Amino acid sequence: MYLAHPVFKIYRYLGAVAYRQYITKAIRRLLGPSVATTNLPAAGRVSLMHQPGQGRYILHLLYANTILRGGKAQLSEEGYVRDTNGVELIEDLPAVYGTKVSLAIPQEVKRVNLQPQDRGIAFVKTDDGRIELTIEEFTCHQMVVLHYK
Repeated sequence: MYLAHPVFKIYRYLGAVAYRQYITKAIRRLLGPSVATTNLPAAGRVSLMHQPGQGRYILHLLYANTILRGGKAQLSEEGYVRDTNGVELIEDLPAVYGTKVSLAIPQEVKRVNLQPQDRGIAFVKTDDGRIELTIEEFTCHQMVVLHYK
């Protein structure tokens, strides 16, 4: 795939949401359907690990909104220079509600539970073979275990 403009640099320097959406759609078109999709906010992160020895997948959902504090500065009254850079901080951990997840897993999922709560949750298998479920609420991190053995 060829993109006519340096969209990654433009997004990095200008932060225009339209460029992020354009890049995301281009990558999805190139790679095909995603293994995992969610409705997490933009700062959310998703990772899926396969543990075949245990007959399960582990889905990690993360959400923490970072804030950039500080910036480029030279500090010193004593005559030496100390360069500083901005730091991304997590100051608040808001709860996330109604997180919808859709997964393409080749094995037949038998049960799903949340960890460390060890609480089972409902899921459905769609006509196209995807597993769909909803996490009612979590703060910062939630593990979802999908058992297929």
